[in-house]
Amino acid sequence: WLTKVQKEDFSLNLKGPTSYQVFNFDKDNFPNETNKLGIYLGDYYHHHNEVKHIKNVSRKIEQLLTSINENECKSLVKQEKLFKGIDEIKSLKDKADQLISTAYPKKAQIEEAQKLYQKIKKLRRSKEIIKERICHHQKRIRAIQNSEVFLELLMKNTQEDQNKTLRLLQELRQEVEDFFTSPDSSKKIQRIRKTELSKPLEVITPSGLVIQVGRNHRQNDWISIKKARSGDLWFHAQECPGSHVVLKASAGTAEALDLQIAADLASFFSRAKGNNRVPVVAAPTEQIKRVQGANPGTVTHRGGKVFWGEPERGQEYVRQSN
Repeated sequence: WLTKVQKEDFSLNLKGPTSYQVFNFDKDNFPNETNKLGIYLGDYYHHHNEVKHIKNVSRKIEQLLTSINENECKSLVKQEKLFKGIDEIKSLKDKADQLISTAYPKKAQIEEAQKLYQKIKKLRRSKEIIKERICHHQKRIRAIQNSEVFLELLMKNTQEDQNKTLRLLQELRQEVEDFFTSPDSSKKIQRIRKTELSKPLEVITPSGLVIQVGRNHRQNDWISIKKARSGDLWFHAQECPGSHVVLKASAGTAEALDLQIAADLASFFSRAKGNNRVPVVAAPTEQIKRVQGANPGTVTHRGGKVFWGEPERGQEYVRQSN
């Protein structure tokens, strides 16, 4: 070591017992390039800081999603309890009917019956409102689950360029903050739609067709609604949070292998990616409609066909694409 210091004989070794070494004794595998050591160390710390930043952003998104999901679940349970309370309408009506069905009901009985009828009327009015609230919270929970899937997939795809991963994480964080924490989400959504959007993941099939994969809410909306063309096919894991996948069949004839690749990608980019096989719904994009008032990427579809996707194959397509 002292000799190397005196001769300024340094080189970078990333396979030692520590994160890195500048005293390199393995000349066969690591050639001596002292003049480039500063550049190598600069690249090392740049990479290290990026990884640290990505983990910090990911942790903040995860904490935010956990907090929002807990609040939504509490609100849903509260509304479901209120809805169950509406079941007492029949018993209240029976009681009120009994009070006034006697031959000579007293004034107090009539007044009590009138109060019961008013309560029944109020409960009936609130029934539809509570149903809407339950539906609202259920939609938000599903959207939160989608965000959790996006986050998990971004963090597990270690082959992706770090700059792109960081940008996608920042977009996802902005979506979570604006869609789930803003008191006036409609204005926020309009503002977000005007901001620049990163490109979705694209995979080229053996037939030369493009398959697009959305990796956040806005990308899902972009590929399934805004940029979809007649003839394109939409894929999504059945009854499971995940990414929208669009096979651009409008550009050519889709072969059986193209359809299978799209189904495999949809299965991998979903919460069911841990399964060996996943049912995937495929439908023409003309049959996909955005749910009004919901977050971008929230859609309904008519009809469709079910394919069986294999997440492992989908992961391999992503690896080859990267």
